[in-house]
Parts: sequence; structure tokens; C-alpha cells
Amino acid sequence: MLPEPVIKTSAPGSAMLMGEHAVVYGHPAIVCALDCVINVELSPRKDREINIYSDQLGKYHTDLDTISIAAPFSFVLASIEFFKAQLSNGFDLSIRTEFAHNLGLGSSAAVTVAMMAAINRLLARTITPIALLEQARTVVRRVQGMGSGADVAASVFGGMIYYHPRSLSIKQAEHFPELSLLYSGSKTPTADVVKKLADEAKKYPERYDAMYTQIATLVEKAWSAMIARDWHSLAEQMGAQQALMEKLALSNAWLDGLLLQLRQMPGILAAKLSGAGLGDCFITLGKLPDNYFPVNTAQKNAGVRQIDVRVEKQGVRYL
Repeated sequence: MLPEPVIKTSAPGSAMLMGEHAVVYGHPAIVCALDCVINVELSPRKDREINIYSDQLGKYHTDLDTISIAAPFSFVLASIEFFKAQLSNGFDLSIRTEFAHNLGLGSSAAVTVAMMAAINRLLARTITPIALLEQARTVVRRVQGMGSGADVAASVFGGMIYYHPRSLSIKQAEHFPELSLLYSGSKTPTADVVKKLADEAKKYPERYDAMYTQIATLVEKAWSAMIARDWHSLAEQMGAQQALMEKLALSNAWLDGLLLQLRQMPGILAAKLSGAGLGDCFITLGKLPDNYFPVNTAQKNAGVRQIDVRVEKQGVRYL
């Protein structure tokens, strides 16, 4: 008997351009897939054992009868657990990642999408992109307790997209502006930042609702600017959202200093935090010079670095 074929999938990481935090409460966002991917290789077994190897996280062993969600493989294990009732046999799993999982580039969403795609293929199931998005978002929420699905949508569809979490509406841009990413040197876990804002919103609900509504309006204007290729208008919306993120206390003096340097660089039309805030990455409208490094940061924070990425047109792949 011939061995079962190896199943290979990949999904890109992502970065948020517009809509941070408001998207968690049902407002739209603009998010882009990046040309750094997570590759999954699944080799079916004849027993119920599951062996996981990750080039960044190490090894893990379990089986279909005792599987449970455990760090650092929470999203991988939750993806398998999602299909537990349909799986008769286990598999060996290899995960290769083209970017560090702690950079805030949607690695959790990317590995979840790649996993869900691989297991659907293992079960001989044909699945639409929207259905894959729904499945993967369910898994992410199972692990995190929350999640808009914006990064999941970018990993599924690729390119630069407008995403609405309530209707699962997806619009894809035909043209992309030049972007750059600068890692701030630290990252506060997204769930922690979201909880912090949620706690504050309970105290001042009208204030926070108003700011999230303002962000949603900026997203709509930014998308119109994107379609028109009006990069100066897009820059205005990015700057306006950064101001709102500062009002939400998602920045600090260190991040403000980095942001000021980015905005003063020739050819940079706008710069803002991308992601949850309180660390994470900056995204710029305009291309930074190769190997750009902010002045006076080497001694204070050696973790600051440019991330060389581009928008990836292709979403999840079956290799």
C-alpha cells in the first residue's frame, strides 16, 4: 500500500494599516498580508499519535484521545481539536516560520489558517475562503477569548483588504502603496492591551464608543483614498488615527520619539502604530531606506529594527 501523501500549506503574516481596536467592536479595518509566511507540512500516520515540530518553538507530542490546548502550541492544538471528532488518525506536523513569532505580524492567525487549510485537505473537504476565515476565527477566539479576525482574513485572502467583522465583508485593493515596518523593540500581548481598553471602556463607555466610531470613519475615508490611489489623503487618515490611538493611551514617550523620527524621514508621508499598541510595530506610508535605524536608540533599546516586508498578493496556499 502506498503511503498517504504529505499535505503542504502556507499562509502569510499580516500588519494592520487602519482600524486597530475599533475592529474588535465590530467596526471595519484595513489590513495587509505580508511576504513572510508560515509553512505547514502534515504527514498522515496510521495510529492516533500527533508529533509536532516547529523551527522556533521546538517539539511537542500528544494524541487525538488526550489532546488539549497548551502553550506554546495553543493555536496549533486548538486547530487540531476543532476537527477532533472527524479525525480517525494522527499525523506528524512540521512548522517552518519565516519571521519571529513575537514581532506582532499575525503569526497566530497565519499558523491557524495554514493548519485549518491542511486539515480540511486531509479530510478531503473543499472549503471556500469565507468558510476558512470563519473556521480559523473561531479557533483564534477559542484560544484568546476574543479576536476580530482581521489578521485571519489577511492570511486567507492575501493582498491589502478592507474587512468588516460583522458581515465578513472583504474588499481587495488592486494597487498597494509602498509601506515599511519598524519594530519598536517590544510587544505587549494583544489580549492584555484589549483587556486594558475594555476595562477603561466600562468606566467611560460613551467616550470609547465615540473614539471607535471616529476610527471607523477614518477607515472608510482611508479605503476610498486607497481605491483612488490618493496617498496624501491616506496619510491624513493614518495621522488622524494615530492621534486617536494616543488618546487611547496606546503610546508612550519612547514610542512617540520613534514616531517623530519616522515622520521626519524624507519620502515618508505618514507613520503610525500598527497593531495593539504599547509596543509592537510602526507602519509607514512610504519606503524607509534599507537598514534604517533611528538615531540615539542603540543603547536604550537594541531591539528596534526595520522589518523588510512587502505586501503579499497571495493568501493561503496549497503547495
